Amino acid sequence: SNWCVRVSASSALTNLSDAAEHCFRKESSSDKPPVQLVQSDVSFYASNGYTVMSSVDIASMCDVAKKISYNWTVLSGPNKDVLNAQLQALGSDATRLRIPEGFLSPGTNYSLSLLANYNGETAMTNSTATISALTSPLRLKLGVLGGTRTVRNEQPITIVASGIDPDDPTGTIKKVQPVYNWTCTDADGVPLIAGFSSELDADCPEGASSCYIVNASATSSPLEAGKVYTFGVTMSKGTSTPVAQAINIRVVQGAQGLPVGIVERWCPGTGRYTSDCVVPHNPKKRLRLRVSMADKMSQAGVSVGWTFAAEPQRLLNATKEKVSGRYLTVPASFFPSPLPAMLLLPSFDVTLSRGSLNYTTGIDVLVNQAPRCDRDPTDGISCATVDPAEGQAQITEFSIRASAFKDDGGVSDLQYEFGYKTESGRQIPLVKASPATSATVKLPAGSEKNSFMRTAFACAVDNN
Repeated sequence: SNWCVRVSASSALTNLSDAAEHCFRKESSSDKPPVQLVQSDVSFYASNGYTVMSSVDIASMCDVAKKISYNWTVLSGPNKDVLNAQLQALGSDATRLRIPEGFLSPGTNYSLSLLANYNGETAMTNSTATISALTSPLRLKLGVLGGTRTVRNEQPITIVASGIDPDDPTGTIKKVQPVYNWTCTDADGVPLIAGFSSELDADCPEGASSCYIVNASATSSPLEAGKVYTFGVTMSKGTSTPVAQAINIRVVQGAQGLPVGIVERWCPGTGRYTSDCVVPHNPKKRLRLRVSMADKMSQAGVSVGWTFAAEPQRLLNATKEKVSGRYLTVPASFFPSPLPAMLLLPSFDVTLSRGSLNYTTGIDVLVNQAPRCDRDPTDGISCATVDPAEGQAQITEFSIRASAFKDDGGVSDLQYEFGYKTESGRQIPLVKASPATSATVKLPAGSEKNSFMRTAFACAVDNN
């Protein structure tokens, strides 16, 4: 139905009057349901869990002070009665439902319902979504006992594999044990039968799932100095897709006193230096590197020199000539701003010297980038849209929607913040980061010098 409200004002002194009128249409809940699920078809790995979001259309409610209750129910799927009992224990009376890791059976589909009640009265709306819990891929990590990928030909080698099935981390659900198949080849791809594989605790270090061992000594070594060998392993388990990893090991002459080491990076979230950190570096923070000596033979009387392969002088300038110690701190000012629209993989090298003997190694650092709008700017279409285009300050509800944002780093699912910009350009978030790609907000008035225009924004955020 349509309604109009008229307000008039008059002055008894001047006998002047004026009036204003505002008309609006009141829609029924059947025309515009106030509560609905943000996504009707969701797929995710069962081991990751997921947050199902709902949106509330406050504008269609006459009394926002009254409580809305939310009843989440699994309508169909394996063990739905058990799951519904667990939902009650989790406390599902909220606008969003967090499905915990491992809560749903992998490789199955579920139908989820959200029933919203208004102040305990008749149901306002009922929305359903199809939830697909996917089988999580196997995870495999490969490393070298001791950390260094450069070894002496008289030095024993232990390649360590750590595998996990995220859907069965304890190995007690699927009743199937993983299988590890190892390979070893030289730089020409020729298979080398140089060692043996084992899953025994007596052979492998603590925490390893499997290992490959090459025994060597000063009198007998199956590995030839001056060559690079590739050790690979494939992990398979039941019907899961097999996953493979490989690692290259460089072999140097053992008796000549060559200093050997590896470059490690301070890895965010781990609290330690490591040579295989997979977390992209945040270019707004300093980068911390160090060189770790492989053994006692490499530690005495060794000088260290750092270089940046692409632009050596720029590293000298950024670090104020401090490039001759075991530790190197690269300031945030070293990285270009803004970053180019591609992943940066700068290589930092270090040379270890003892007399006339020199050994050079390095590390490639993956640099994270901010998510970007994956649309051609010449098309005139933005990744953020606002509806309606105009309204009244702190009264009109504006819907801000984000779309076509892309994370080149691909390290995490994107989340989105929504808000407005001040006249100085500072962003004021009104809705904190969440997986929801839209939000409804009320905006303050713009300044008179800007013709009362106010800029709204949608910001894509990754977890790094």
